[in-house]
Amino acid sequence: MKYKHLLFDADNTLWDFDKSEAFALEKSLSSAGINYPSNYRNIYRKVNQKVWRAFEKGTLPQERIKTIRMERFLKKINSDADPILIAEYYKNHLSSTDFLVDGARELMIDLQSKGYQMTLVTNGLEDIQKARLKNTQFASYFNAIIISEEIGLSKPHAPYFEYTFDQIGNPDKSDVLMIGDSLNSDIRGGNQFGIDTCWFNPERKYNNNKIKPTYSIGKLDELYGIIGCEL
Repeated sequence: MKYKHLLFDADNTLWDFDKSEAFALEKSLSSAGINYPSNYRNIYRKVNQKVWRAFEKGTLPQERIKTIRMERFLKKINSDADPILIAEYYKNHLSSTDFLVDGARELMIDLQSKGYQMTLVTNGLEDIQKARLKNTQFASYFNAIIISEEIGLSKPHAPYFEYTFDQIGNPDKSDVLMIGDSLNSDIRGGNQFGIDTCWFNPERKYNNNKIKPTYSIGKLDELYGIIGCEL
């Protein structure tokens, strides 16, 4: 067993956030009587990504994410809808989703049976992440669940990883692997903390970033070859 502790990001690593986002956005706008042309999804996604990057840089408090992304999105589509109301619709619809990345449940079941210690490490919003953990019945796979909004810390910053290590018994860093889709929060955070990292990159994007993961995978089952166990 090359790594004993596996730190898994949530969105677009285990949960299919792109699918959940599209579902929740369409339902939210429909609830407010707003048409949903196909280009709205990309408009919202770009707004949302910028908001989360600001949060990860420490320039935006997490409690502002819910409303500021809707304020900016509604402005871009020239809508005078109430961003607080749309944000509440969005939270409720997103919390109802249970879309998973292909192979995620099978991987969790198998790794748990093989004795790996797994931890969920997410920058997501507490009420949404807890609801989706319940919807997918994933909580039982993890020895610890670290949600940034709940603890007031976030990836990629060192205090988040320090807190996580405290929760899992402060293992040797050589025994820990961080797995996630975000070069900025997951891979940069893990690299800076001194643990090995695995970039989940299903689209096989070229990495021209200075942030370099220890490993890269395009499918979750490729993780087996990295952690040193068989399917």
